[in-house]
Amino acid sequence: MRPIKIKIRGFNSFLEEQEIDFEKLGKLGIFGIFGPTGSGKSSILDAITFALYGKIARDSSNSAKEQYININTDTARVIFEFGIKSTNEEKVYRIVREIKKDANKKTTTKQVKLIMLLPKEEVLAEKEIEFRLAVGTIIGLEYDDFIKTVVLPQGGFNDFLKMEGRDRRVILERLFNLEKYGDVLEKKIKNRVQQYEREDERISGGLASYEGITNEAFNEVDKKLNEYIKKLENIKIKKENSDIKLELNKNIYERQLKIDELKLKLEERYKSEAFIKECKEKIERDRYSELMLPLVSDYENSLDEKIKISDELNDVNKGYKKLLADKEKIEKLYRQNEEKFNIEGKMLSEKIIKLRTLTGDWDEYIKRKAEFDVHKSKYKQLDIEHTLNLKQQSEVYRQIEEQKMILYTEKEYLKKHEIDIELRQRLIKACEFSNRLEALEESFSKLNTSDDEIHKLISELKGIINTTNDSLNQVSDKINAVKAAEDDLKNNILSDSGAARTMILKYKNLYEYIIKKGKAVNSLKNINTEFYSINNDYIKLCSQFEAKTLKLDNLKALKEKLIKSEGLFNISRDLKRGDICPVCGNVIKDIKHKTQHGDFNYKISSIEKNIKFIQEALKQELQKKSGFEGKIAVLNERKEKIIAEDNSFKLNESEAIYNFIQRLKSVLRYGRNELDEVFEVFKAGVSDNINNDTIKHIENFILNDIIRLENTAEDINRQLHENQKKHENLLEQKHEISSNLSVYTAKIKIYEDTAKNNINLKQSLKNDIDEVKNTLYTVYNDCGNNPGARLDIILKSENINKKIKIKIEECEKCIQDLEEVRYKNESKLKSSEITKKEYETMLKEESRNTRLLEKKFLEIMEQLKSPADELEYTTKQYSELEYRFNSLKGDFERISEKSIEAEKNSEILEKKAAYIDNILEDKKSKLIEIFNKYNEDQYKTAEGSSIKTDSKELYSDKTMCMEAIILKIKKSKLENNIKAELLAKINDYEEDIRQLNGALNEFQKYAGSKRVSLEEYKAVEDENSNINDDLNSIQEEVIAIREKRSEILLKLEKIEELLRKKEAVSKNLSIARELKNTVGARKFAEFMALKQLDYIASAAGERLFEISSGAYGLETAEDGTFKIRDYKNGGRLRNVKTLSGGESFVVSLSLALSLSAHIQLKGSAPLELFFLDEGFGTLDEELLEVVMDSLEKVYNDRMKVGLISHVEYLKQRVPVRLIVRAAVSGEGGSKVSIEYG
Repeated sequence: MRPIKIKIRGFNSFLEEQEIDFEKLGKLGIFGIFGPTGSGKSSILDAITFALYGKIARDSSNSAKEQYININTDTARVIFEFGIKSTNEEKVYRIVREIKKDANKKTTTKQVKLIMLLPKEEVLAEKEIEFRLAVGTIIGLEYDDFIKTVVLPQGGFNDFLKMEGRDRRVILERLFNLEKYGDVLEKKIKNRVQQYEREDERISGGLASYEGITNEAFNEVDKKLNEYIKKLENIKIKKENSDIKLELNKNIYERQLKIDELKLKLEERYKSEAFIKECKEKIERDRYSELMLPLVSDYENSLDEKIKISDELNDVNKGYKKLLADKEKIEKLYRQNEEKFNIEGKMLSEKIIKLRTLTGDWDEYIKRKAEFDVHKSKYKQLDIEHTLNLKQQSEVYRQIEEQKMILYTEKEYLKKHEIDIELRQRLIKACEFSNRLEALEESFSKLNTSDDEIHKLISELKGIINTTNDSLNQVSDKINAVKAAEDDLKNNILSDSGAARTMILKYKNLYEYIIKKGKAVNSLKNINTEFYSINNDYIKLCSQFEAKTLKLDNLKALKEKLIKSEGLFNISRDLKRGDICPVCGNVIKDIKHKTQHGDFNYKISSIEKNIKFIQEALKQELQKKSGFEGKIAVLNERKEKIIAEDNSFKLNESEAIYNFIQRLKSVLRYGRNELDEVFEVFKAGVSDNINNDTIKHIENFILNDIIRLENTAEDINRQLHENQKKHENLLEQKHEISSNLSVYTAKIKIYEDTAKNNINLKQSLKNDIDEVKNTLYTVYNDCGNNPGARLDIILKSENINKKIKIKIEECEKCIQDLEEVRYKNESKLKSSEITKKEYETMLKEESRNTRLLEKKFLEIMEQLKSPADELEYTTKQYSELEYRFNSLKGDFERISEKSIEAEKNSEILEKKAAYIDNILEDKKSKLIEIFNKYNEDQYKTAEGSSIKTDSKELYSDKTMCMEAIILKIKKSKLENNIKAELLAKINDYEEDIRQLNGALNEFQKYAGSKRVSLEEYKAVEDENSNINDDLNSIQEEVIAIREKRSEILLKLEKIEELLRKKEAVSKNLSIARELKNTVGARKFAEFMALKQLDYIASAAGERLFEISSGAYGLETAEDGTFKIRDYKNGGRLRNVKTLSGGESFVVSLSLALSLSAHIQLKGSAPLELFFLDEGFGTLDEELLEVVMDSLEKVYNDRMKVGLISHVEYLKQRVPVRLIVRAAVSGEGGSKVSIEYG
């Protein structure tokens, strides 16, 4: 990672935004950050870690972020740019992180953003989680690794170089993050051993619960299952045959029932036949009426048309008579106006022709007169323009002459005032020497003043040095006092945070054990209570079971006795007196029968029912007994497990707990015996009669003690932290005072050197002053005492001459422009003269023509005011006369046409009326003919049918008038809804008859001759039901056996799985126990630390060899201590405690750089910059020189070194310096600037 630039605002001591360019700082490899204590030097490093990780290196407690914000603002903002180089390219990133305090002084992150600037600008993250992941991926280092890599704490490595024993081991574990291989690893292994032991016990308990589950039991169940499967297959075959037989009988029986049902429905439907015939007749009449209605409608339409034509004919005849009367009147008026129009119109036409000829000549005269006036006005305008052009031309001539005069005057002035160039150059040189003389004399005067001030400052600094030495002694005394107090606190075991955490953790574990023991005691009591309750129920059940078993045995004996008696009766009932007894062989003398067959069956049946009932009860009680036994076994197992766990823990931890309690007594200095009581409770078994109140009291006591222990540890750590802060502050004060002393001493030396330099400078200035005066008085004596004034006059003359030259150029340009204007005006004048002459000729000709026309109209104008007006009036009179005549003529022609048209229409309508009469007669005849024919058909049908007489009478009248015929036809027409209803009824009837006949035929076709009675069908159905019951019974048995088989198989699989797990757990337990014995007592952590140390020491040795120019090397002994290989003394090994201050610094620097490089291996890209934040103030100038020589050998093009110090010697020695000026009240925060040299 290569830092490029950082901007800080409102962060720690930086109030205003300060920008630091690391490329400029690291340009020469080594740079320094200098400033007084508290100025903000280390805050620059804090800003880098804050930008990347959101926290700072010096804040070990990770305190609230509001402490990062300057007290004079509410916002802190850091912008950090850095580059990551790969093999192909460099990527540049920018981080923006801003935090803000709200009104409640709570700090929140206002902005966090990661942007890639190169090779392509892109926002990578804007949320905290995304930001952390992205930064971790880009840099590859966690926060702790980064601060160990970037800031190298030299003093820490110098101490580490000489450490031995436990202190060195703790530092190694912290540096290499090996805590996880120490106590943490041991605890993990111990927990893992306990986990495996518990797992082994759990598996063993699980195996015990499957006792009796064997492969033999599985095979027996499997065999029984196969037998039942065979029975199931046989019964299934029987069921298939029975189902076929039942289905066949069912189909025959149902078909018989369906045929009977269809016949009943068909008979019921035939009852509606008469009504359906009547409906059909109505439909038929409606059909004939539909055929004749169009003829009726046509006849009625023709009749209506005849009436309409008659009305029209009457109207036309009336109109024709009126038109003939109007025609006679209009014709008479037309003839009168025609005669008048012929006489007056002829006169007006002749007058219009004469007036039109006169009006044309008059218009010509007016037009020519207007043109003459226009040309005359244009001629006047041309004359005015020509006069103006002449005046303008004369003005241009005057201006040209004026400009020529100005040009001549200015050129003459330039000739008279020409400047001497050589004199001008000499005056300039003389002025330069004169100015230099003044500057030298001023510098000489300032040096004299500076000498006085320097002597005064030297005396003041000597007084300050004496005061500072007193302050240094006082601070040293305070440091010793704080150190003594710190040593007292460190003697307390609780001062070690690791030991305190361990002690508190052990105490918490003890507290958890006591709580666990209390729960175990309560659980044990509950188990005992439950055990006694279940045991009592179990004893009662056992007594009931024995009583029922005895009763069962008695019933079985009674059954055997009855069976035996029944056998004797069967033998004796066929024997007679005198027969030989088949039992004893004697002759039977007398025989008595002991029982009867009916009583025997009843008794046997009753006894068997009782036996079966008792067996079922015994079976249920046996299941309950097994359940009780299982519960008792589980309770005993739980009880034994609780006791075993408690005894195991006490066996392993008893001695450790005792030692811990004794140590706790010494730490907390108890004056009471509560801890002994705690140990007594710890030793007591869970099966002992421990009081719950005692355990509760112990729990509260331990909880209070844990709080007290934590508070004590916190108080000690807080006091240590405060002492450390005081110690650090005092050390900083001491360093600051020492630094100030060095600064004051350096300043005195600088001031004395400055005074010496001033003497030499004064002598040099005096020589320069004499030399300049000599040059002025010898070489430039002709320039006078004041060459500057003379030079000013010459320069002013030069400026005037420049202005005159510009004016001459402007005059020449003006003359040129005026000449162009003059040429254009001459062209215009020539053109205007020609045009003027042409207009003069034109005006003469037009004036002569106008006078001739005026003579012609002189006589006419006396009679008429205007020929045009007279023509308009005459034309109007003729138009009105012509309009009246044409209007009458049009009216006459129109009324003549209308009378002719009316006569024609009358003839047409008469012909049309005659035609309609003929058509009506034809339609009437046709309609009567069809109606009579329809009546005859219907009458014949009615006579041959069984319809009632009143319906026949409808067709008896064959001679009716036309109106009656039409009325009868219309009445026969049915409404659409009625017709639809009748049709629906007819269709439904016919469809029902068709479907019923079709269904009956279909069923009769497939019924055949075989019939099945109800009794036969029921017998087959009962047989099938019995077979189904047997099938269901066997299927249930098969399901039960299969479930039992699956259960046994599942348990066998679980047993096998538990055995595999037990084998794996036993193997892991063995490995864990062996590992526990191997890595105990932090052996593995120390081994890892030594291996890491060997690697880093080897790399540090190579670096040390290079830095020391082959003088030293670094190695590690077998016990991990460092040894120095001194090549200057034959390569012998030296103890690190024999090293001088400079040698120790070089060795610890090599070690620190190697560790930094080792940690960087975790990162994505190497860091190209690290800082040494070291108290260089304790080193003298010789050691500082060794430090700088070493650092100059470290840096290269890819690795830059930054020093953070306030030592003045380093400030002078470092080529590039970042100066941090402390914040001043009222003037803002800390300021930074870069210095070179």
